[in-house]
Amino acid sequence: MGQSIQYWFNYWISSHSTLQFSFRQSTVSRNFIPGGGAWQDYSLQHEVETKSGIYLKSRLQCEHISSYPILFPGPQSNLAAVVEMGFIPRRSR
Repeated sequence: MGQSIQYWFNYWISSHSTLQFSFRQSTVSRNFIPGGGAWQDYSLQHEVETKSGIYLKSRLQCEHISSYPILFPGPQSNLAAVVEMGFIPRRSR
């Protein structure tokens, strides 16, 4: 018994570059888990792909747990950063 709301916004900087922002808020009922729970996630992601097939992705995510007494004694926050680089082979025509 809970509820989650998620929003995201995509912006195409160019045909090979995107920026995405997302937000999620979740709650769990006190009737389902003792003390209930509430947390929020925020993330920002950027992707770039070159014509040669090389791509770069970066993501920054922040999570804030304002209340989840069954797991944590008080509010918790964490931050994660990810960078990925790769290559997607292109087929020749």
